[in-house]
Amino acid sequence: MFFLAIQLWWNSFTLLTEATSTFFFPFLLTFLLLYLACAFALPDPGWRKSQPGGDAPRSGVSTETLGTEPSLDLKAFHFSKAHRRWFFGILIGSLVAGQVGTQVARALAEGFSASRVEMLLNGGVAVLLGTLALTDRWWVHAPLSVLSFLFIGRSTVLIVLGG
Repeated sequence: MFFLAIQLWWNSFTLLTEATSTFFFPFLLTFLLLYLACAFALPDPGWRKSQPGGDAPRSGVSTETLGTEPSLDLKAFHFSKAHRRWFFGILIGSLVAGQVGTQVARALAEGFSASRVEMLLNGGVAVLLGTLALTDRWWVHAPLSVLSFLFIGRSTVLIVLGG
């Protein structure tokens, strides 16, 4: 989420300095959804307590043995159905809103049509994010998460360095 926030901010900086009211709302929605995605990245401290029926699996160690409440299971949180749907759904929404804002800004500023390559790339990313939202299999999440991290990290470095 850190690399994604940096990349979105850096990419939008030049467009936002020349912003008009025409594409203000798509960018506002993009940044709002980015904020929500960052908020959904980690659980609230009371997440485990609020799960009806215990969406998070129990560790098998009683609280009496530990003397404190059991620690939060981040793996259970990440793979919980509610978290997956909200988190990846918001990322998809942010991607779509960003795509609309970017295409509108380019069309107004430079007067050319939408970039098909960019739209196909973002469509592919949306399909991958949708896959992550629908499945709780670690063998699907692990490689896609690593590839996403490397792709976003690489593109962020290239954009910041001007490459």
